[in-house]
Amino acid sequence: MTPGQPCTNEGFENNNFSAWTGSWGVTGACDDWDWLGFCIHYAGQNDPYYTNGLNTGANNTTTAMHTIVTPGADGTVPINRVRPGGGGFAMRLNDKDLSDYSAARLIQTFRVTPANENFTYFFAVVLENGGHTLPEQPYFRIRMYDQNGATINCASFDVDATSAGSIGGFATQGLYSYRDWSAVFVPLQAYVNQDVTIEFIVTDCTQGGHLGYAYIDADCQPFQLLSQSPLICAGVNNTLTAPAGAASYTWTATGGGNIVSGANSQVVTVNQGGTYAVTMTAFGSGCSYTIDTIMGSNPSVPVANFSIVKEQ
Repeated sequence: MTPGQPCTNEGFENNNFSAWTGSWGVTGACDDWDWLGFCIHYAGQNDPYYTNGLNTGANNTTTAMHTIVTPGADGTVPINRVRPGGGGFAMRLNDKDLSDYSAARLIQTFRVTPANENFTYFFAVVLENGGHTLPEQPYFRIRMYDQNGATINCASFDVDATSAGSIGGFATQGLYSYRDWSAVFVPLQAYVNQDVTIEFIVTDCTQGGHLGYAYIDADCQPFQLLSQSPLICAGVNNTLTAPAGAASYTWTATGGGNIVSGANSQVVTVNQGGTYAVTMTAFGSGCSYTIDTIMGSNPSVPVANFSIVKEQ
């Protein structure tokens, strides 16, 4: 990837993979045999790094490793290919073939600036449980790295077909464990003017009969609170909205501020000027961040005063 590249096409709204790259692997020629002459490993088998580049096809195809998808039902489990409110496109990582030992990887490297220091990724994932040992199960992994290759832990997420039933947020349908669209925010203020890399990996099981794939979307925004109005008229409700993608939100008010409702949600309702702060806990990693804002107030609210004059 080009150093210094801005966060762009993060949500695949260009209907292509511009700014993204990756790698993939599927079953190739046998490269290891047992003493009886039976193949015990195939080149590229379950190796997301085996072939550099993207393996693409037509939108919504089920056979490519890297696929742009449009709104519609997944078809295997009851989730949508594109997240609600997520625009016209997302991507599916890995194919939906049950028997090709496939694995796929997707990455983007971008320069962090104040305009994109709140990186949020969205995913929905499907993992088929074959009852194998843990290293043999389908899995989904997310990592983010700084410019030195060190892991940015608050972005990390790991799940396999065995653990999916115990970490929360997953449903089951037959052998499939699936998680509907979920958001994870990753504040990057500490990495402004650095290049960071987001990486997604999905694999099938190593026995060739059970699949794994994920739908992915992302968004780059400033790290800030959004207010319904720049000033609060005393006693009149106003809303403040925190960045999406946190597992939990805890709002506090000081300096005369007053919370009306939503103290533990992304959107809080307030009705007095003051200082408002929200502590957000990241999904999966448990990392927490606090952001605040000072809301000014208009001390008086206009009151209508009418008189009726009867015409003679």
